[in-house]
Parts: sequence; C-alpha cells; structure tokens
Amino acid sequence: MSAVTDVIRDSLGTREYSLVLVGNKSDCRDNERQVSWAEGHRLAASFRIRCSFLETSAKKGDNVNGIFPQLGRDVLKLRWLMQQRREQTEKVTAADQTANHLPVKRPPRWKTWTWEWFHGRTVGRKTSVA
Repeated sequence: MSAVTDVIRDSLGTREYSLVLVGNKSDCRDNERQVSWAEGHRLAASFRIRCSFLETSAKKGDNVNGIFPQLGRDVLKLRWLMQQRREQTEKVTAADQTANHLPVKRPPRWKTWTWEWFHGRTVGRKTSVA
C-alpha cells in the first residue's frame, strides 16, 4: 500500500489532499474476511496523509452512498484548515512588517506649534511693553 501512496504523492506534488480508504465485503463474517475493520483502520491511520476509512458492502448496498459525502467532508475540512493556515501566515507576516517599520513617535504638530503659547513663553520674540 505504501507504493500506492507514493504514486499519489508524486502525482499531486506539494498540494494537500484527502483520501478515503474503502474496504469492501463488510457483509462477510469475521472468519471469512481477508482484512478486518481494525486492520483497515490502522492502515488508513498509518498513511502520512489525511486518510479516512470506510467499509462497504456492494452486495447489500451498505455505506456505498456514504463514500462521497465522507470525501466531501474531508475536502471541506482540509480547505478550512488551509484557509486558517493562510490567515495565520498573513497575520504573522503583517506583524513582522509592522515590527520592522515602526513609525517614529513624534509629538503632534499642534503641540509643537502651541507649546510656547500655553506656557507663556516667547522665545526669540520681542514683545513691546507700552
């Protein structure tokens, strides 16, 4: 099975994806099965990628209609996680940019223009006393 995941990984490259591992013949008794539910679940969990496990029975029609909704849920969850990661990256990038380019803190201009007047000082100005 690792060869299958290697082929999938090679064909998709760096894009993120989701898999659903489907085991058939869930209608068989445990002693007739070639792979138990626990083994299938362990195999799905052993992949280094997001993989769900479902068992179906084509004979009885059990869980056949559940495959595509499960895959859809996994894709939507993956899309949501990617969006969260993108937003977090943007926040970190914006924080780094603002940290690197902090504005010089200057007093407001009105304070520099009116400081002398408020404090009753006239620097360099001659006042006429009558």
